[in-house]
Amino acid sequence: MSKPFLKWAGGKAKLAPFIQAHLPAHARSRLIEPFAGSAALSLALEYDAYLLNDSNADLINLYQVLKHQQQAFIDYARSFFTAQNNQDTQFYALRQQFNASQNAEERAALFIYLNR
Repeated sequence: MSKPFLKWAGGKAKLAPFIQAHLPAHARSRLIEPFAGSAALSLALEYDAYLLNDSNADLINLYQVLKHQQQAFIDYARSFFTAQNNQDTQFYALRQQFNASQNAEERAALFIYLNR
């Protein structure tokens, strides 16, 4: 299906075919990913529904914001990927902004930016 849009240590993208071979072929109603990370399995395997879990609150916030705002959030997140923001000083300023932010959408977009 799709590739993960986040870089994540311990990603399972390459393991997806092996994992899929060990999952029941007839029960494709819901995939539960207890250690979601980049959600590589959810993006690679076809199910009717997905349940993502992770101990990283900012990661789960990102997935929740994306689920509810969809394209509007994608457009907002893209606004951080500019030539100006590709400078060291701006990167550190945006990291500081992320650390200070209480806004779910802003934190989610900056989480993606800082992940790259």
